[in-house]
Amino acid sequence: MSRRGTIAAEIAAQKKDYATADKEFTKALESEPKSAELIYDIGDYAVKRSQPDKLLAVASAGERVAPGDPRRRFYRGVALVLKKEDPGEAERLLRSTRKKRRCGRDIRGQRPLMPGWGNSTKMRTGWKMR
Repeated sequence: MSRRGTIAAEIAAQKKDYATADKEFTKALESEPKSAELIYDIGDYAVKRSQPDKLLAVASAGERVAPGDPRRRFYRGVALVLKKEDPGEAERLLRSTRKKRRCGRDIRGQRPLMPGWGNSTKMRTGWKMR
């Protein structure tokens, strides 16, 4: 299923028609999408709606499409937390997504915000760092 296949689900979610959105996202996930981004967008929706079974399906589909992507561990960990099962494994999975750092960048390749740098410090504290 292409990105267009989830447009109906996204529109339904924006209109707070969650029954339709759930049905459309489930249909999109069952169609075995080839895009990891599409799969993990469905996962974002499932996290917001606290749907652990859908999160486990997202993690499995993500592992099939992109085995090296660390987001599958994140979604599996969140599902375990929501189900209140195996807290040790959930913690391990969630911590493992934070360990993938290189050169000060997180797993998405973004630099973390550093408090105390730049003009925002001067505005908050009244003094400028050198």
